[in-house]
Amino acid sequence: MLLRDACEFLVPAGWVCASLDLPSHGAQIQPGEPEGIAGWRWRLERGQDPVAQNTERVAAMVADLVRRNFSDPQRLAVSGISRGGFMAAHAAIDSPSAGFRAVGLLSPVTNLSLLTGQLSQILIIAPITPLPAYA
Repeated sequence: MLLRDACEFLVPAGWVCASLDLPSHGAQIQPGEPEGIAGWRWRLERGQDPVAQNTERVAAMVADLVRRNFSDPQRLAVSGISRGGFMAAHAAIDSPSAGFRAVGLLSPVTNLSLLTGQLSQILIIAPITPLPAYA
């Protein structure tokens, strides 16, 4: 809900907001996979890397938004809450081609081994057109 609130504030100001489900959440649950953090472990036990999977999806989404002129490639930010913050940090670090200029993390997970609980999403925000520069 926090991400939707943020988008309701940002969109009228000329920003594009795009959100995607994390691995093992929503449309990203694989057949037979448990939901949430247990799904991440399930994937790791099967040789899959949910962080790399998510980073690839974020980079592809950003490239598509830029290619279709929905956003300015020079003014991209990535943000996330909780596990979404963890994934947003990795997307910013592991996907330099996405060109993120800012990263916003709200209560990001920093130690997955201690994590239990519910999910957050990852959010990419980008202005539709360049914003004016202020001195």
